[in-house]
Amino acid sequence: MKEFTLQSYRKLLEAFLEADFVIMPYRTYPMNEEALPERVLILRHDIDRDAPGALEMARLEKSLGVRSSFYSRIVPQVYRPDILHEIVHLGHELGYHYEDYAICNGDKKRAIQAFGQNLERLRGIDQITTACMHGIPYSKWDNRKLWNREKPEFKHYGIIAEPYFDERLEKFFYLTDAGRSWNNPKTNRRDWIGEMFDLDVRSIPKIMSLIKTGKMPNRIMLNIHPHNWTDNLLKWHKLSLWQSFKNLIKLVVMKKQDSIGEINDS
Repeated sequence: MKEFTLQSYRKLLEAFLEADFVIMPYRTYPMNEEALPERVLILRHDIDRDAPGALEMARLEKSLGVRSSFYSRIVPQVYRPDILHEIVHLGHELGYHYEDYAICNGDKKRAIQAFGQNLERLRGIDQITTACMHGIPYSKWDNRKLWNREKPEFKHYGIIAEPYFDERLEKFFYLTDAGRSWNNPKTNRRDWIGEMFDLDVRSIPKIMSLIKTGKMPNRIMLNIHPHNWTDNLLKWHKLSLWQSFKNLIKLVVMKKQDSIGEINDS
């Protein structure tokens, strides 16, 4: 099975559905743990670059009767109100994929003000009750550090949940395609949530095997980046080459950051 095609993504979702996983957007995740079904998959997307690709994925999920969460950056190359409106119209959740702390170079006062302003722009499209940070592996600024971990200020803005601050997810298995690979620490600096499980998830066939044999944990958050996926053969190979180059740059940057230590901006 070819990795990172929409066809393979469909088969992955079908495998979860056939195994009786209840797939839901983050906003509808119950606050009461006892109210959860036996098997839960919280499905989330970070729209980092490809808004049209996100819409294509939203339509695919709609055809399967699946609803998920789409987190959009606010930068001009990503923020497409027409596309975001259609994603919401398909029944999906829209959230804010914020990066204000990095954009404001660690100035918390300016960053929080920008967060509020950008949130209001998105609320012209959907109600927006959840948000999640954009990792930006090349930046020394960690967007999570915009908030006080014990009493995160985003709650003052009507944000009820942020995955990286959500203690309810600590026992979830977090599965992500960051860096166009699966749970790969060499290409993923900050995109981690929940408990680490010793599972072989290096490919979709391996993931599907875990699902079909009942070895997949019953609580999962799956984070899919739409720009990683396409059925167009030429685009697929371009993405593969470009991501391989980016991952090499990431390794160099991450090694340099590790040598000098993460910036102490808390």
